[in-house]
Amino acid sequence: AHKRNTPYTVLYRGYFFCARQACTLYSYHAKGGVSMGVGPRAQDLLRAFANTCSKRSKRCTASVGGQVPHPICYDDFMKIYVARHGVTKSNKLGKLNGKRTDEPLEPEGVVQAEETEQELAKDFTVLYASPMIRTRQTAEIMNKNMGLPISYYDELKEVDFGLLTQKTWEEIDEEYGEDVHKSYLSQRYDFSSYQGEKVDEVKERVLKIIDQIKTNHPEEKVLIVAHGGILRALYHIYYGQEIEGAGNASVHEFEV
Repeated sequence: AHKRNTPYTVLYRGYFFCARQACTLYSYHAKGGVSMGVGPRAQDLLRAFANTCSKRSKRCTASVGGQVPHPICYDDFMKIYVARHGVTKSNKLGKLNGKRTDEPLEPEGVVQAEETEQELAKDFTVLYASPMIRTRQTAEIMNKNMGLPISYYDELKEVDFGLLTQKTWEEIDEEYGEDVHKSYLSQRYDFSSYQGEKVDEVKERVLKIIDQIKTNHPEEKVLIVAHGGILRALYHIYYGQEIEGAGNASVHEFEV
């Protein structure tokens, strides 16, 4: 039996499953085996763990609620650590910088990154980062005493807010209504009508990198330097949480 209060529990047709079984449930559904009876958050989890199912998986001996016999449980979970960049001018002004505004850290942002570097564990062996200027600077500062090669990936760039870029949420609420902001907070946004990204597109590229990390660095300690929008996606995928925000230069742990 799986505890209902674990952050990796998925509700499926009245049954609770740990994430180690969720991959099979999603894969089975994707093949047309059963009808998915879950909400969008659970679907995100199922999709995430289906994405990272391992060939080294082992089969369970018990059936799952009579729905899927012998679900696969995999035991290759790993922890990753994700840092947000230091503060920028747009951050200070409350404006959305997103993927389209490639700006450097403010002096306060440099200090934030330096303070985090002093507290950061020095046993990381892999460092990934978004190639945007603010994340490059933050990664270089946090890497000061580790001296790791930094791998930059476009998939880790901030959300593309499209025509909403460089607007404040107050301006957006006034011009387009509050539903736009609410959809972002709840991770149900679709900015394509503003020439930006859909949440599913962001999650897809984030999961691509997570899958790459799990494949290439399964036994290593990985640090990623990215953006607030990427952290929101990760919290929603793995914890089912809608976060208000992530502090600049803060570090977050995920089991993926």
